[in-house]
Amino acid sequence: QDYGGTAQSTPSAPPQKVMCVSMGSTTVRVSWVPPPADSRNGVITQYSVAYEAVDGEDRGRHVVDGISREHSSWDLVGLEKWTEYRVWVRAHTDVGPGPESSPVLVRTDEAENLYFQ
Repeated sequence: QDYGGTAQSTPSAPPQKVMCVSMGSTTVRVSWVPPPADSRNGVITQYSVAYEAVDGEDRGRHVVDGISREHSSWDLVGLEKWTEYRVWVRAHTDVGPGPESSPVLVRTDEAENLYFQ
């Protein structure tokens, strides 16, 4: 597929305005906007979100792949409560992934219901 007279390549900039909001003790909502048009280098086909606990039991890095390009947010579920996470987002073209966004820090809630504390 011809893209503006040049072959597609991977995005040269990450998604912008990455934000994370705790939605409870085990869920974080990640939101973003697409990379700037002049740095997409093709059609964005999907996004991926990577996350890792900063101080939790599970120090492994996890990646959610295949988030369709219509999405501008994604809920990370099954997280540890009252744990700080680092989150990155990257955009993909058919060629492959672009650079990761700068890490965003977010802490899950201590308890599911905070209204009575």
